[in-house]
Amino acid sequence: MLKKLRGSRGFTLIETLVAVGILAIVITVMSAGMPVALHVYKEAVASSEAGVLASTLTEAIADELRWATDPQADGIYVSTVYGTGAQITVDQGHLTVGDYPLVGERAYTNGLKVDKFECKYKDGTFEVRFKIQDTDGKERTDVEFQIVPVNDSK
Repeated sequence: MLKKLRGSRGFTLIETLVAVGILAIVITVMSAGMPVALHVYKEAVASSEAGVLASTLTEAIADELRWATDPQADGIYVSTVYGTGAQITVDQGHLTVGDYPLVGERAYTNGLKVDKFECKYKDGTFEVRFKIQDTDGKERTDVEFQIVPVNDSK
């Protein structure tokens, strides 16, 4: 076994230094690109989570307003769940109906919040608009839709 090791030739010092140098360059390039990749990843996650929150809120608002009766121009209505004088409002970035949250706290991931919420009733239709912002105040999603209540007696 010793004869085989003596007869085989290993790497020279120059070859080893060149390999270490190339490895150092590759590591430097990769570490320089990591902050950019991490930023792109965080942006994609934030946009995706804002889209999920917007979809969740849109569905919850639609479910609530679809069954509203006696709607008023300012968005006040009679709710099948919350009763007379119900109105969807924003409280610290979360949508509420009276004192009750429209969706659970966990729907608002990573500090996302609702901003500039509007709900008006006009010509037999609720017009709803809101924006989703992140913790930095950057607008992530802008939502606008209409709901026609099924129980509207007007």
